Amino acid sequence: MATAIHASLEWFEIIAKDEGNYDLAKLEAAINGKKEDFIQDHLTNVIAETVGADFKEFLKRSSVFRIPVPADAFNQLGDSALLETGVNLTLHEQETLGRVDHFWVTPVIRQRQWDELDAVEKKRIHKIAYKWFADILDELLNKKKLPEYNHLQEAVHHALKCDNIRVACKYAIALGNYMEKLLLYRDSLLLQQKVADRITPDIEKEAIKEKDEYVAMLLNNLGESVSSFGDPAKAIEYYEKALAIDLAAYGDKHPEVATDYNNIGSAWRDLDDPAKAKEYYEKALAIDLAAYGNKHPMVAIRYNNIGSAWRDLDDPAKAKEYYEKALAIFLDAYGDNHPNVARDYNNIGAAWSDLGDPAKAKEYYEKALAIDLAAYGDKHPDVARDYNNIGAAWYDLGQPQKAVVNVQIAYDILAAAYGKDHPLTIKAKRNLDIYRKQLPKS
Repeated sequence: MATAIHASLEWFEIIAKDEGNYDLAKLEAAINGKKEDFIQDHLTNVIAETVGADFKEFLKRSSVFRIPVPADAFNQLGDSALLETGVNLTLHEQETLGRVDHFWVTPVIRQRQWDELDAVEKKRIHKIAYKWFADILDELLNKKKLPEYNHLQEAVHHALKCDNIRVACKYAIALGNYMEKLLLYRDSLLLQQKVADRITPDIEKEAIKEKDEYVAMLLNNLGESVSSFGDPAKAIEYYEKALAIDLAAYGDKHPEVATDYNNIGSAWRDLDDPAKAKEYYEKALAIDLAAYGNKHPMVAIRYNNIGSAWRDLDDPAKAKEYYEKALAIFLDAYGDNHPNVARDYNNIGAAWSDLGDPAKAKEYYEKALAIDLAAYGDKHPDVARDYNNIGAAWYDLGQPQKAVVNVQIAYDILAAAYGKDHPLTIKAKRNLDIYRKQLPKS
């Protein structure tokens, strides 16, 4: 409220300095006894109209930007002198970010100025805005550099507002990945869902015609998020949509199709159908072997998943064979300190546990933990997985105290990352309760 009143006072001062151009009596009569919002809008419009029609339109159009942006962002919205005028009238704010001047319409009036445009003009201006953000983002993404979080947010926002859904998919993928690096898993899910809800059959046909990878990729990513929050059946719906797009766009021998088959397999595994999962994993493996040869990391991923299916089918020896094939590829590709190597150590540890050797299992789990701590720090879900597995090994070795210590760490990480109602958090809590019951009575 204080900010709004301050803005109104500034505009009164501007009018007072140039009182010859204003009908002060008429102005006083118009705002007398009115609420602050009305006063702000009325003063803004009176000042803008006094400056001229070009400035008034520029003020409305430049309200498209919800965050401060450099001056060049306004180039297609009006003459550069109009931005300078807006700053002088305090209708645009100026601030320095990273040694570059940034500008935006004063927040207390921005939304109401924007709302004065009609729907057609809004859509046109949103398109200009998303293209400005896209130029910056594409340059950074092409160089494998991390773009600014809020720029990704704005690109998605403006693309959706002008109905460019395929572009929204592209930047939502990057933003979702960014969110997950910040452990914002639910936010990532909600973002992807918001964009996916706008994917119509016509958008799918466009993606097929243009061989646009981003629509299917967004659907796959959303499927993974949905599955991670405990709904693999829903995930299959998204994966099968992605598969239909990729089959139509690329044919049945393409690596993108292999990814779709792999994801569908993982969902079936989560639905406790390892035999069906293995069918899809083997389809994915056949495509990737033909595409990449037998030394590629994608092939290692397929070996891992087939191994997990064999483990679910109660054949840990067969599982270990596939895990060790995968490990050999990852070690050759990445060296011995990569998270994919940690994942394989975990898998091999699990196989040893199933084979009745918890001490051997613990060795592999501890190797995995050392890698993941170095890669991610101590708050990451993969680190929680490692602690949970080490706890299970200690329990099998008759050490419930050490089991509780490790699984408590796992639970705390998962609760912070996903919340207490997430399936992985619930599973860790269940393990913790079991192990605590075995503690010696004090």
